[in-house]
Amino acid sequence: MNNILAYRRLVLLGVLLTLAFAGLGGWVGYVQLGQREKLSPLAHANIARKSVRLAFRGSIRDARENLLATSVPVKTVCADPSLLGPYRQLVARTLAPILELNEARLLQQFAPQLRTNAAGKLITNAYVVLKHKVPLQQWQQVTQAMASLSFG
Repeated sequence: MNNILAYRRLVLLGVLLTLAFAGLGGWVGYVQLGQREKLSPLAHANIARKSVRLAFRGSIRDARENLLATSVPVKTVCADPSLLGPYRQLVARTLAPILELNEARLLQQFAPQLRTNAAGKLITNAYVVLKHKVPLQQWQQVTQAMASLSFG
């Protein structure tokens, strides 16, 4: 008698677990197949992240903890001469004092230069480097000055 009761409980537990597993499988199938269009962008947004992390290396010190060298984040300022067009003078006049460069030199760099590529087609220079090793504070001044310019 006791053995039959234990057997019935075991069968009931097995049936309940099977139903729970089937319900879970049905729910997963519904979410995967029925809600795919709605949930796929949300899942991609949770997985794909774009973050910029500046590589900061520690300072170099001697045995007495005197600072010998340190790393400072810097930027390189570039420009595309083909995009400047008739505004070369305005951009050169704006950037020269910020970058501490000669305005005439900037105007010369902003002039498009034609060259022939490997296929024999004439192309212009895609970009020119205006200044290397620009501190972040100076870089922010450049971006603010360029944002405040009116090109039309």
